[in-house]
Amino acid sequence: MTLNHPLLEGWQRRLGEALERAELDPRSEWFWQVRAKVLRYLIARYEEDPPSGFDEPAPGAPPPAFIDLPRDGPRPLKSSAWIRAVLERIRG
Repeated sequence: MTLNHPLLEGWQRRLGEALERAELDPRSEWFWQVRAKVLRYLIARYEEDPPSGFDEPAPGAPPPAFIDLPRDGPRPLKSSAWIRAVLERIRG
């Protein structure tokens, strides 16, 4: 049994609306076509069963660009002095 993504129906509706607007408004057709392209991607990606998780990388593949570290809670907030010091270092 396939479970649909909760937003799938809304994306399909919005795709129809974007295609209609692209036909009706030639001045902003490009905008509606880009929007339709994004919606088509989302529909194609989430139309099937949701993935169970990340696949293991192939042997010899480069390391991932992210590392998912477990956390026990949110990180503590940085002080305004710390943020100001970072911005001063960036500014040079």
